[in-house]
Formats: sequence, C-alpha cells, structure tokens
Amino acid sequence: MKSASSDQDPAEYRRLLVEWFFSNSGNALRAMESDYLSKVIPFRYQQQILQIGSLGWEREYYDTDVRSDFVVVDRVAVADESTGRIVANCGEIPLESESMDVVIVPHCLEFESDQYGVLVEAERILKPEGRLILLLFNPWSRTRFVHYPDGLRGIVPWCGNFVSQHKLRHWLGSMDFDVSLVSYVNFQADLSAARPAVTGLFFFTSVSYGVRAVKRRYSVIPLAPERGRVKGLIPANSLLPRSRLDG
Repeated sequence: MKSASSDQDPAEYRRLLVEWFFSNSGNALRAMESDYLSKVIPFRYQQQILQIGSLGWEREYYDTDVRSDFVVVDRVAVADESTGRIVANCGEIPLESESMDVVIVPHCLEFESDQYGVLVEAERILKPEGRLILLLFNPWSRTRFVHYPDGLRGIVPWCGNFVSQHKLRHWLGSMDFDVSLVSYVNFQADLSAARPAVTGLFFFTSVSYGVRAVKRRYSVIPLAPERGRVKGLIPANSLLPRSRLDG
C-alpha cells in the first residue's frame, strides 16, 4: 500500500483509501461495510441521497441502475461512474440548504482537516427529520494498534485522524441530531446496538463503526397569554369556610 506524506491534500488521501479498499486487507471490510450500508440506507420513492466522500464501490450497496437520485460529492471523481458526481470541497458543497433526505459520510472525516465543518455542512443540506449515516474507523481497534507503525509512516488508512464515538456523539448532539443506532464492524461480522457503546472483545476487534442519526428540529411552543380576571367575580377559594382554608 502506498503511503501519504503529510503535505498531501485530502484528494490524494481519498484516492489512496479507495485503492486500499480493493487490496487484500481492505476487501473483507469493504464487503462488510457494503452489506451494512445496504441495510441502513432507507429506500423511499423520490428521496434525494447525497454521499460526502467517494468510495469507488457505491454500486455494491446502492442500485444505481434502477435509481438516479444518488449523488456523490468529493474533491476527486473516484466514485462509481454510474452515480451522479459533484467535484467540490467536502466542507463547501454547492447544494441548497435542506435539500437532501439522506446524507451518507463514509470514511470522510478521518482525512479532513475540519472534521466538524464537514458535519455542519451535512446538517445544512439535510432536511428536517432527514437521515445521516456515517462510517468511521474505530480508533480503539486492536487492528489499528497492530498497524500503528504504518500510521507513523503515513500509510492510508492507518494515518487518518480517527474520531471516537464519544466525540462524534458530542458533535452531533450540538447540532440537535438524535443518534438512533450504532453498529460496529469487523472483518467477519457486524453488531448493532442502540446503547451508547459496545463493550467487551467485539469493541476492540471491530475495525470500523457506523452511526445512524436523525436531524431534529424542535419548535418552541409559546405559552398562552394569561387571561385577565373578569371584574366583579370572586375567586372560588374565597368562598370556602375558614376552617377548610386553614386545615
């Protein structure tokens, strides 16, 4: 696997990541993650789906021959040729606000300098009650520790700036996202849990994890104005006997 030097831009990291997913070590994870995405991406009539960050194997989890409402945005056009593609900065997407029903962010944050900014942009273009789906490498995976020297040498994907689930939840919560499901994926299987974290051996053996969240919009309901008292009426409690008021 080729290495990425510190002065390479995110577009080069993306090319190397796509290349890694088709290598011997990346094939197994690609199969598991494509199966995961095919299960969690909602398929509804006339919905608009945007993916931030190319993978190169979009056809494996989304039937682009049948549906044309799937668009991928990235600095480099390495997405499957059957998908619609927009070449743009992942933090400055040329789409209208609240125009997408589903936004997918697969392994994009790890190679972006402004990780929070990408999430802010995803929130901007997502409709209220829209679905956000993320895939990230697990920073606590034992697989990453095995490849720690590769990360120091700048080899993709191990040199990425991995994001913990705790930090991601904090960011999403600050934007009023409701996390509905967390899934951990290793080279053999995946485990989903609605609880905040998965503990035990699977947590450390999982190479990546997926998060599914919903964009909430909470409306403030104003309190009804207090009605003025009608002149000449006596409050009801003033008519009670003195003994009942004191007791």
